[in-house]
Amino acid sequence: MKFRLVKVGKISYPEISALTSMYQSRLKAFGKFEKFELKDAADLAKVILAPKSEHPIIALDERGQEWSSAQFSQVIVKLRDDPGIKSLTFVIGGPHGLSEEFRKDAKEVWRFSKLTFTSDLAWLLLWEQMYRAQNIIAGTGYHHE
Repeated sequence: MKFRLVKVGKISYPEISALTSMYQSRLKAFGKFEKFELKDAADLAKVILAPKSEHPIIALDERGQEWSSAQFSQVIVKLRDDPGIKSLTFVIGGPHGLSEEFRKDAKEVWRFSKLTFTSDLAWLLLWEQMYRAQNIIAGTGYHHE
């Protein structure tokens, strides 16, 4: 399965870009992970694939449900093992989040915490959690419970 990670808005700190690139490089051992950094929400339509049933979206938003890292890895396994799904796209909105319409179109809406994070920090957390989930699935020692 192909994983597509999308961020709306410019990354403010080069350190965040460097760290996300590090995780993207580490994830190569687990499959194909594509990165899209968009100028604004209007560009979302350019990277969202159709049909939704084959290319579902997980929107990251403060109104979503919380998952532990283990639960997140289970969500990935469930979707990865569905023969009808070809790719999975994760989307982080800009400073004002994602529209209600976009959230309604998403297969899942996920939040990291009840805390509010900048979109840059959420972007870094998404990459780390993707790496953690792949390690949980593979049974490496990266994640400790």
